[in-house]
Amino acid sequence: MVTLRFVVITQFLFVLAHRLSWAFSSTECPSEFQGMCKCGYVSSTHGRRQTYVVNCTNEGFDNTMMLRNLPPETEVLIFVGNEIKDLPLNVFGQETVYDKLHTIDFSNNHIQTIKGRTFHNVANVTKLILNDNDLYIVSKDHHPRMFSNFVNLKELHLRNAFTEKIKAGDYLNNLAEIFENSSLNHLRVLNMENNEISGIYHGEFCSLPALEELYLGDNHLKDIPMNFSCLKYLKMLDVGNNFIPYLSDQTIKSLENTKHLKLNLTANPFRCDCRMINTYHWMKSTPLNLVNKEHFYCFDGFPPNVGKTVLSINPSDFQCVPTLIQIEYHSSASIILTVGLLCLVILLGVLIYKNRVTVGTYMHRAFQPIRSKFHYVSLERRDGTMDV
Repeated sequence: MVTLRFVVITQFLFVLAHRLSWAFSSTECPSEFQGMCKCGYVSSTHGRRQTYVVNCTNEGFDNTMMLRNLPPETEVLIFVGNEIKDLPLNVFGQETVYDKLHTIDFSNNHIQTIKGRTFHNVANVTKLILNDNDLYIVSKDHHPRMFSNFVNLKELHLRNAFTEKIKAGDYLNNLAEIFENSSLNHLRVLNMENNEISGIYHGEFCSLPALEELYLGDNHLKDIPMNFSCLKYLKMLDVGNNFIPYLSDQTIKSLENTKHLKLNLTANPFRCDCRMINTYHWMKSTPLNLVNKEHFYCFDGFPPNVGKTVLSINPSDFQCVPTLIQIEYHSSASIILTVGLLCLVILLGVLIYKNRVTVGTYMHRAFQPIRSKFHYVSLERRDGTMDV
């Protein structure tokens, strides 16, 4: 699911790129840019002020050497669609202080590593976009201070930013360490959509005390066991289009302690059976703003509920169908009992066969009196018949 924020950002960049095509001139860029980028002032949406933008989009650069000569008046840098696997140390050099630079977009550059000293003189940058890259943040490529120079960063966009060659759980722990060591005390927006994240540990985002918006849509989450007590300013949590069947009691309890939270749970495969009942009652009564809650659909559970909206179901219809559970249980028990009896019969047959002589003799002796009795009665009846 594409979030509203992503759509807004995409539209902004599209409009900005469109303006660059006519408002910028490659001759305004330093010679190191080889005439392949566009530099210049662009009017804002309302035309009240102009922003100096450097745009190097889809130019096929395989290095960032030209960025060491970035014009000092640059406010927005768009460097996307190139082939830069390893960002070098001091990508903007060390001499120039870019006190006007506030937005950096390094999306879709196939970036694999960002070192602790890659960025220098970026203290005033408030938005960093690293979407659609191939970041490795494990083993030798783990740099805990990769964002440490962004001391005033307010927005960090990491949508589809990590390699798919490593399990999400392996890099998520290191990412929490990066957040902690980078001292992102002013970060308000964090976007980590579409990164195959399958689980959240209790305190993973506690090192981001000012966080207001957290986007975790399009991942593999089955619950949101977050420590909301350390995220006092969190206003928006987007976990749409994950694998959440219902919320655990612990998660519900944690959410009850939040205030003024806007929560997006849309497009999750809710399992509308007896395990959903606590989540259902919470959805009905919570003061939180549940985005499009009237469109929460049942994707699994008791068959008559599939396809219905969650909140339209009568509470008594959230059932786990005990008869089916019992059938499954008894079926399993019957199979086990049958197999056990079959094994016992086979074992008994083997024992009888191995001791057939002894068993035969014992059986002959045991049934001899019975045979004699029946033989005597039979003769007596024949005699009686003859008298008649």
